[in-house]
Amino acid sequence: MKKIAITFLILLFTSDISFSKITGLSYGADNSKINLKVYSSLTCPHCAEFHFRTLPKLIEAYASKNMMYIEILDFPLDYPALNAAKIQKCVNNRQDEYLDIIYKTQSKWANAKNLDEVNNNLKKISTKFGISSSDFDKCLTNKNIEKNVLQSRINAQKNYNVNSTPTIVINKKKYSGPLEFDELKIFIDKLL
Repeated sequence: MKKIAITFLILLFTSDISFSKITGLSYGADNSKINLKVYSSLTCPHCAEFHFRTLPKLIEAYASKNMMYIEILDFPLDYPALNAAKIQKCVNNRQDEYLDIIYKTQSKWANAKNLDEVNNNLKKISTKFGISSSDFDKCLTNKNIEKNVLQSRINAQKNYNVNSTPTIVINKKKYSGPLEFDELKIFIDKLL
């Protein structure tokens, strides 16, 4: 019995899946002069483009120098995006890698006949992050994680009138300009 209890404790404390604290993805120091929120849906092609073309430049130019705090927030537009976002919360400290794969393979995993097929596609992706089939199912059905993802969308609509993705909020004001790095840079540099 003692051996079983020790094994359980080891599994509990070494598991990659943690439902007690739901964290999102962020870059930079949270006390930076600029706070940039990125609301995105994991099934949105424009969000994927922003993720690969603009976000890395923002991280390099500002967040890596603690001039900007960037928060990647959920705004799921459909059930596949909701489920992908829920799984993102279960990969813990590898969320950036997860988003890279989700956005790179977006047209493959999201282009399914039904939600069960989408979930099977997501399950295959999640195995690359050490998530077992049973942990995947627990994550997908966890109401706290679902509430966290949906609350992000509700807050975005309520606080910033977000209605599409990607949407950028800079220092609590919805940004309505172009999402290309050069245009964002001009706007951001005026705030520094």
